[in-house]
Formats: sequence, structure tokens, C-alpha cells
Amino acid sequence: MPIKKVRPAILRWLFLCSPVLLQVIIVGAGPSGLILGLLLAKQGIEVELLDAGADLDKQPRAAHYATPAAYELARAGVLDYVRAVGIQCKSFAWRKMDTTFIAGMKHDVLPADYPYSMVVLPLDRLGKILYEHLQRHPTATVKWSHRVVRVGKDKEKA
Repeated sequence: MPIKKVRPAILRWLFLCSPVLLQVIIVGAGPSGLILGLLLAKQGIEVELLDAGADLDKQPRAAHYATPAAYELARAGVLDYVRAVGIQCKSFAWRKMDTTFIAGMKHDVLPADYPYSMVVLPLDRLGKILYEHLQRHPTATVKWSHRVVRVGKDKEKA
């Protein structure tokens, strides 16, 4: 079953409708979980991330972070760090093995000072940056080798 992302509107609703949000548990310490944890910890919310893995994922899968992702990285306070070790590109393309062009994107149409332009950095390196920043917050903890197998609640607690 695919995991659904928590939209910012849902988070705003939680903050507005909940009298007090004391603790948030995030399942998964991949980039999405880490950035959510970082954003919540920056607000002083106690965050506990649980991940089945023994450590950060070292797979360098995704690498290109376009405007929406760059915006969220900036909100989390890590975009400048990502830019410092990443690559800024004006365009990129997908090609077949024989170099035949399939599709591409040009970013040189954006103003030179546009703050959320694309940045390229392998996912495993992004994870390290997010994790290092998350560790600086006393309200955030990551527990490795913790597989979530069930979620439930009773009359007393969740």
C-alpha cells in the first residue's frame, strides 16, 4: 500500500484544531520523514522518528529537487547547505542509452536571483544533511531498527 504524504493544509488543520500537539511520531526516517520532523522540531514540537533500517539509507536514488522541493528545503533551513554541496543546473534531460533525447527541462527562464531554483544532490547526501540538522533539535529523536507493525488506540491513549 503506498504511503500518503501529509499535506501542509492538513498540518495547519491539526495545529488549529488541536488544543495542544505534544508529540508526533513519524514512521520512516527517509528524506520525507526527516524534513517533516525537522519542520515540526523547529516549532518546538516533540518528534520521534521510527525507522526499520539500522541507519540512513545509502541508496543515491533521486537527485533533482525542483522548485517545490527547494521551497520546502528552505523552510526547513537546509537549502543553503544543499546548494553548497550540490549542483545548480540551468537545464537537464532524460536520454536513451544511445543519447537520443527523450525529454528535458530548462530552468534558465527563471530570474538569476530566484531563491527556489533546482538543485541536484544525490538522495543519500540530502538525507545526511537533514539528519544532521534534525539532531540539533532537542525535541527530536530518531530510533533506528524500529519497525512499526501496528498503530492503534484505546479509550485512554493512541
